[in-house]
Amino acid sequence: MRLTVFLLVVTLALCGHRVFSHAPATAIVCPSLLIENTNILMGTPQTAKFQLSFYGAPQEAVDALLKVKECLDNISYLSRLSIDVALGKVVLLC
Repeated sequence: MRLTVFLLVVTLALCGHRVFSHAPATAIVCPSLLIENTNILMGTPQTAKFQLSFYGAPQEAVDALLKVKECLDNISYLSRLSIDVALGKVVLLC
């Protein structure tokens, strides 16, 4: 559950400044970030590892992501789908 809150907070931090400052948004959430979040939530460990290969991530980062993915895989599919939908709604509101 803590990871769910973390993902929501990160997404809010990326676009929530508009809501709190009452100013127009000056940035758009990068589409690749949305794809990566969905892949981590819904994909396989191999997908997550492949995703990091584009960035030349060090092995420590790959290992950390795989640990996060292992935790996420313990959440039911429907719950992960709900998290993914919630993250999408937050981005649309921004």
